[in-house]
Amino acid sequence: MSTVVLNGLTAKEISLYEDNLIDGIKNGLPESEDFQMFRLEDLDIKHCISCGSCAYKSPGRCVFEDDVHDGSPFTIWTQDVDRHRFGRQLTGR
Repeated sequence: MSTVVLNGLTAKEISLYEDNLIDGIKNGLPESEDFQMFRLEDLDIKHCISCGSCAYKSPGRCVFEDDVHDGSPFTIWTQDVDRHRFGRQLTGR
């Protein structure tokens, strides 16, 4: 089994909370389970321009070659993930 965490913390929050976040998640997983965390702020993710290409021209494929295109480490890890962990923003914003 594998677990992927999409970490949306800001750079400031990472320095304050990331170690606790990782420890908390890993403590809830079996030792044999694969674990991968992606910091969203470190990924180059383009904004959708609603061109429709992914729906009609090339189904399921975006026109952008960013960090979530086919074959990137992000998509390889997230294709066959067994668990999803969702969190919330830790600041009071």
